[in-house]
Amino acid sequence: MDHSSMEAMMRGAFAPKKKRSDKTKEAKNRFEIALERQIDSYVDAMELEDDPSHKELLPQALRREKIKAELKAAAKMEELSQLLESAVELLLSEGASYLSEEAYERLCSDFSDAFNRIASISLDRPEDLDVPALIQMSSQSLDAIATIATDKYAKERYFDCLSLFSLLSIINPTYAEYWFRMAMAAQKSGNLDLALRGYAAAAQIDPTHIGARLFAAECYAGRTLFAEAQAEYEAAKEIARTHQVDAMWLELLPLTEHLIKP
Repeated sequence: MDHSSMEAMMRGAFAPKKKRSDKTKEAKNRFEIALERQIDSYVDAMELEDDPSHKELLPQALRREKIKAELKAAAKMEELSQLLESAVELLLSEGASYLSEEAYERLCSDFSDAFNRIASISLDRPEDLDVPALIQMSSQSLDAIATIATDKYAKERYFDCLSLFSLLSIINPTYAEYWFRMAMAAQKSGNLDLALRGYAAAAQIDPTHIGARLFAAECYAGRTLFAEAQAEYEAAKEIARTHQVDAMWLELLPLTEHLIKP
């Protein structure tokens, strides 16, 4: 993807927040606890790759805590909660026009079962909470959501794309590409704060993700935070120096260097 395609466009107003019942709030709080526990479990089990962007080597325990903090910060935003609601509403209302009847019924069934399990969570033993066990989305449903999200991006419906990749990021919070694509949609929507959180999460999970670094540099430059933009650019250069990367990222490096100059 070239530099010009990342210009912010089509900024739209978010839908007004809906008043939630106490029962809904309780279910959401239970899910948040479950998600935090699962992030801890995922990151503890991750095999960490070397981070070429760090000159000093952090102990693995500290790197894991940093990754956990980044993911939890991205996942606990109230705005992200609103995006998840929008994603579910979109999938249930428009999914049938994208998917086969069988695939759509499977998606609806997966959501229905997940909602029922979340509502029945007991807070007495939070250590037993397991997000994948609660959601249990089939691989077919995950692929269907990603396919719809990609189509929304191509049609410049960036808020819809953002909602869907936000949902995928929560379902599988240690898959860097979901966070990266969520951040791209947020950047296209003009939401640079959310984009930066997504890029940070992607870079923490995959330290060699050069795209997350370059696009984060663009976001920081857009907020006139040029020191932070320079740091991301330097990290991207180090990745390009020490790893084999696609030609499009090499072409984007000089464009980003020009962009981040005060």
